Amino acid sequence: MLDSFNFIPGEKIKWLVKQDAKKQQEVQWEIFTNTYNQSYIYCHTTKSTAYFVNNGTLFYFTDFYGDKNSFLHSFYLAAHRVLLAYYEDIVVNDKLLIDSFFNPLVKNLHDFTAPFFHYCKADFKFQFISTDDEHLPTKIIAKSICEGKLFGKKTQTIECKLTFDKNTIHSVEILNGKHKIIATCVQ
Repeated sequence: MLDSFNFIPGEKIKWLVKQDAKKQQEVQWEIFTNTYNQSYIYCHTTKSTAYFVNNGTLFYFTDFYGDKNSFLHSFYLAAHRVLLAYYEDIVVNDKLLIDSFFNPLVKNLHDFTAPFFHYCKADFKFQFISTDDEHLPTKIIAKSICEGKLFGKKTQTIECKLTFDKNTIHSVEILNGKHKIIATCVQ
């Protein structure tokens, strides 16, 4: 897991991405570091950017700028916070920024009322599903779930399955309502 998310500045990652019934598309990412020593993934296809931190225990995203319909944004949600070691029964929970789930009108209204109460929430959950060997795994499957809630009622659920094989991210499957994305890393 640690090697799978060990993104190094200058590294290029290629994905074959199939969204719904659309034609398969090649997407290229590149890893950069800015002047403040913050690491980020840049998508050459959509000109989007996702900032991340890898502290050796957790990999997590801190911010996203760009096309919210891009595969990078979907990956930003799918791997929002990932534990970098396999533990069967551990569940990682986090909160997401609400702009990933709600339209700008709802988000702006929430920003105005936020000092008084919060009615928009976005939750994230990550856990491991299976592995081929608990002590020396070569293949690990994990899932994550992102849920947007408005007044406590679920408005959107995104289910993700991440497959890691031989110290790399092999594939990502994302189900967002009726929309399905299947991406395979072809580095």
